[in-house]
Amino acid sequence: MEGYVYAVKDEVEPAPEPYLRDDLVRGIVDIQFSANLVVIKTKLGHGHSVAFAIDRLEIPEVLGTLGGEDTLLVVLHEDADRGSFMNRLTGGVPLPRAGGGG
Repeated sequence: MEGYVYAVKDEVEPAPEPYLRDDLVRGIVDIQFSANLVVIKTKLGHGHSVAFAIDRLEIPEVLGTLGGEDTLLVVLHEDADRGSFMNRLTGGVPLPRAGGGG
């Protein structure tokens, strides 16, 4: 076989939880809730990495994420507690300029 072969690594190295939360807190600009949907505004270019970090944290309230350039959508379970989600998301660290929480 000649040329290049593209291969996908089966496992992603785990990032320690504090590093994930630090990235989240630095990247998030605003959070708004609507029913079981969470719209998170991020700094430009941080949407995908914040979505990835949320996925890696395996927050029980989260069904899934969809990340864009500076906005991501988080879908929560219908009966999810917003306060519990926020606490697990940030580890209890308040987000600067975050609105709509609770």
